[in-house]
Amino acid sequence: MKYSSEKIINWIQIRTEKPKLLVIYGPTACGKTALTIELARQYNGEVINADSRQIYRGMNIGTGKVTVEEMQGIPHHLLDILDIHEMYGVGEFAPEARRIIADITARGKLPILSGGTGLFIDSVIGNFTIPEVPADWEYRDELEAFREKEGNEALWEKLNAVDPDYASELDPRNYRYVIRGLEIYKATGQSKKVLGQKTESPYDFLRLTPYDGDREKLYEKINRRVEEMFRAWLIEELQKLLEPYFPDFPGTFADKSTRRSESISPRVEWKIMNHWEEINSLAISASDNQVSWRSNSISSQTLEPDIVNDVIKRLPGLNSIGYREILPYLAHVQSLEKTVELVQQNSRHYAKRQLTWFRRYNPEI
Repeated sequence: MKYSSEKIINWIQIRTEKPKLLVIYGPTACGKTALTIELARQYNGEVINADSRQIYRGMNIGTGKVTVEEMQGIPHHLLDILDIHEMYGVGEFAPEARRIIADITARGKLPILSGGTGLFIDSVIGNFTIPEVPADWEYRDELEAFREKEGNEALWEKLNAVDPDYASELDPRNYRYVIRGLEIYKATGQSKKVLGQKTESPYDFLRLTPYDGDREKLYEKINRRVEEMFRAWLIEELQKLLEPYFPDFPGTFADKSTRRSESISPRVEWKIMNHWEEINSLAISASDNQVSWRSNSISSQTLEPDIVNDVIKRLPGLNSIGYREILPYLAHVQSLEKTVELVQQNSRHYAKRQLTWFRRYNPEI
């Protein structure tokens, strides 16, 4: 653990003009929730969520969202505030988080900002100035059309050509941030990073992380955690999220004609994955067709233009690791084994990007 009680007590006891803010950060699956609850109980704190995916209602299992039982009565803020069709970025998060911090402080309690989205954390403690560039919908539509034709990587390259500093911080799959970066550059001729420069922090903050620096152990924990998520009904969670928006999407509960569970349920499939060779040639009934289901028959990249992007375009909340990868599986064109592998792989890659970001806080991690 990268903290000590003595360090926290000394920090709390030092009086400053600025309000106190405890920040718990780290990569996915490193133990932030447990540490946050422990410190909130010990120091009379309330928690402000700084995870850009946990703001969405219903996205619980795949985001590792803290449960009511885990909260142990500790108030949590900025959880479950949006539906999956709504957009939310740092421009909305930062002012709302600051308002909540002020309220917690005024009530004599310790605000604790906890999460793994580095941009959200920095926007609060770094006091970012958010660029006031209005949306250029015509240009957005142009970039969206380009992305649908050429792909996320090609769109990212456009940003990298004019704003490499900001592009280096973005995953090409987060194309809405890429489009926003291009939009700001077009309107101002400047990098989003330049326009969003930090000013002096309004807080006396202390940053702590439960991550111990062992990347191999972290990756092993991520792999196990993903398996536990699938056992905890992650697929069913996505089905419920999709149903109100895409009732005819293959595999949703409303889609009675093509429900995968009528042939073999995800839970049963998971139990027999250790005998994958026996089910590799399993034929699954899909409507009037018989779809041959083999683990390596179709890659997720092949499916994205038709299956994934149509959903993500309407439901930006689902542009998240642990959800996006399952869509081809529900459509009967990707195996469960491949789906689990993709979620594990993308989660490890995300953790690596998080660690790169958080080295700004602590070079040792």
